[in-house]
Amino acid sequence: MEDIYPTADRILIKVERKNVSKIWLPDLKKPGFKCHGIVERVGCLSEFKKGDEVYFAEKVGKETGEYLMMRDVDIVKMDKEVKGDNIIVDIIESKEKTKGGLIIPIASQEESQIPTAKVVDIGKLVKGVEKNDIIHFLNHAGTDVVLDDVKYKKLKPDDVVFINGEIQGDRVLVQMIENKEKTIGSIIIPDSAQAKNQTPKAKVITIGEDVTEVKPDDIAYFLTHSGANVTLKETKYKVLRQDDILFKDK
Repeated sequence: MEDIYPTADRILIKVERKNVSKIWLPDLKKPGFKCHGIVERVGCLSEFKKGDEVYFAEKVGKETGEYLMMRDVDIVKMDKEVKGDNIIVDIIESKEKTKGGLIIPIASQEESQIPTAKVVDIGKLVKGVEKNDIIHFLNHAGTDVVLDDVKYKKLKPDDVVFINGEIQGDRVLVQMIENKEKTIGSIIIPDSAQAKNQTPKAKVITIGEDVTEVKPDDIAYFLTHSGANVTLKETKYKVLRQDDILFKDK
């Protein structure tokens, strides 16, 4: 460490490796998480100081022996305060009952692409989200973090799709419309409306507060690979951004 001196907003952290085998994720290369440490050296623009106890997301920073070099923005929490615009959430595992009353986990987290979570803590820069809010976010958003030996997910405000059931920002919830055509014999044949060369269309169900170009019940046409598939109350929808929409029918 003698020759390592951070610059600008970079910080050098001595990693504390804690035994958290009870919450070890199988996809990690080795048990334990390198998500906690003590600041050893700081750059001239860093807001941290030597001796600060910090928490950070997995797989950030450049490893240098028992130290990690990272930037201020990589820090999720210092002591007991969540930093910046970070949102710390606890994932709620969805379950459903079989006909026999047995409760089984739903395997639709990946299919639905919209996990549910409870907000545990937020940074000072977060607006519109409060502790204990129930949120939905797109699958694969955020980063796993371990705080006080408990695994959480770190999100940014833009990752959040719903807060307490209300869609957020410039997002648009739509329900797909399958175009059909009839043959001469009145046999209905799907016309592959979602195929290549076809522009998908959907009915607008609800919109976020920043959406100005469409409203509920409009028919929206959008780019083929836009948005994310979601399942809410056993009904399939798609979440789009306003910019994904090409044109509309009223």
